[in-house]
Amino acid sequence: MEQESLLESTSENTIAEALRRLRELYNKEGVAFHERILKKIAELQKRYPDYDEYQSYHLAIGSSEKREKLDFPGEDSIFEWLKKMNNE
Repeated sequence: MEQESLLESTSENTIAEALRRLRELYNKEGVAFHERILKKIAELQKRYPDYDEYQSYHLAIGSSEKREKLDFPGEDSIFEWLKKMNNE
């Protein structure tokens, strides 16, 4: 039970951080960032038939729906992609 609570808290922190990064990028780049994120989403939709099951996908499209899977694996991670975009 305690481990579940820790995982949930970590997930909430990760999502909050990603939302902050999304806002920063939209404020900084506007339409240019919107086009970049749409391209990233389209790539993921092609690679992952279950893309709709990922929380990070819903975050990227502006949906607040909760999902079981937090983020795409490895280089497809939206959370890591947002970090990279913030550092450019």
